[in-house]
Amino acid sequence: AREREVKLRALFARLQKAEREDDPKGVVALIDEAVKEDEGMEKMLGVTKLRALIKIGDADKTREYGARLADVHFKDEAQGLNAVAWYIVEKPGDKPDARLMKFALGVAERADKLAGGKDGAIADTLAKAYYETGDAARALEHQERAMKLAKGTPLENDPEMKDRLELYKKKAAKE
Repeated sequence: AREREVKLRALFARLQKAEREDDPKGVVALIDEAVKEDEGMEKMLGVTKLRALIKIGDADKTREYGARLADVHFKDEAQGLNAVAWYIVEKPGDKPDARLMKFALGVAERADKLAGGKDGAIADTLAKAYYETGDAARALEHQERAMKLAKGTPLENDPEMKDRLELYKKKAAKE
């Protein structure tokens, strides 16, 4: 156990260095190496690898790895699925990959279903996924639900959630 802890500390230090140096390919390589040594590391480090793949900009590899996380590691975990979907839709750039956004929408829908439609953060992710797939009306519907679910939680005063609500209202009014 002590040896594993020492290895983990060294790995995390190397990962932090690669992230500070904005080296997403280095992050992916470090995680792949760690997972090769200990398959149990993938669940712990998978979302970090996904974020690095997103930064690299390879939509196919991002979707492929996101599917692995969603179908293997987080298939029954609403929060894990939400993380996968959120990182994909959070900042998709000027021309998001349509297939990647559609994939994220499916993952967000699964997360919302697992959470019984009662988690504001997941509803917010689902709304963003609908928006990024071009459905502002559904985005607005889910963002309004997210805002209701956020009442009485730390999310209630999240300015970004409020900004997204206004954005979806404007966009839905134009459709």
